[in-house]
Amino acid sequence: MVDQISVPFKNTDNNTGLMEHIGQITCHRDKLVIEFEKKDAILGVYHTAIETVEVPLAMVLSLELKKGWFFTRLTLSARQIKAIEDLPGRDGRDWTVTIRKKDREAAADLVSVANMQLSEIRLKMLDTPFGEED
Repeated sequence: MVDQISVPFKNTDNNTGLMEHIGQITCHRDKLVIEFEKKDAILGVYHTAIETVEVPLAMVLSLELKKGWFFTRLTLSARQIKAIEDLPGRDGRDWTVTIRKKDREAAADLVSVANMQLSEIRLKMLDTPFGEED
């Protein structure tokens, strides 16, 4: 397997815009690991402890990258809200973060690897007879 790819991200609090979440997303074999901390968006003085959320790839509906002129957005859509309930700034079953332009290529690699692993998981699910588990 390809070495784990980590991509830094940022998003802003949906309610006030006064807090931002800075972190990284990493694709492991069967899950996305998202680490982040909350900082105040004005001075950057206040920050929380680092939190980690693991999202099983089986719970991912899609992972898409939308490139813009100045920044790129990465959107994770989950099969169930519960899978991403602890992610800051989620909107229903979608979670969108901003990727810096310099990290765009790494983000594209992450999405490619994650989607390939997601396809493997879905194929494996099709090969498993109904009611059986590994």
